[in-house]
Amino acid sequence: MNKDLKLFIKILVSGILLVFVISNSFVIALNNEKPFYIQESDLLSPVINRGDILLVESPIDIKKGDFIVVNMNVPVILEVLDIRGKVYLVGSPVSGKSGFKSPFLIQSNKVVGKLYTIDNHIVKVPKIGRLKIFLSNLPV
Repeated sequence: MNKDLKLFIKILVSGILLVFVISNSFVIALNNEKPFYIQESDLLSPVINRGDILLVESPIDIKKGDFIVVNMNVPVILEVLDIRGKVYLVGSPVSGKSGFKSPFLIQSNKVVGKLYTIDNHIVKVPKIGRLKIFLSNLPV
């Protein structure tokens, strides 16, 4: 094997290990098996834009005003408007854009997680997820 190929393989293996370590660190820190969510639509714009990568933590201690990720055959972000035992009254944070008859009730077992916030600001990496959206829409 030539020197350049060996270097390339070392860098590739190191990169894969680094991604594995970082992603598992987020799994542990956020107590959620799926700590990342990529917003694939503009339905929540300007609050959350298409391609934003969001951190999702465990759905423990959900409060009124939190943004939650709900499993509705596909992950959907909704805002908690009220809590009624193990049922959440939810709606779109951007009025009239969600396509849902807002507000509506959702069972707590449908909640995948809640968006990670710092001082009531959603933690997100803007637009980086557009690459994943582009690649997933390419014909096979």
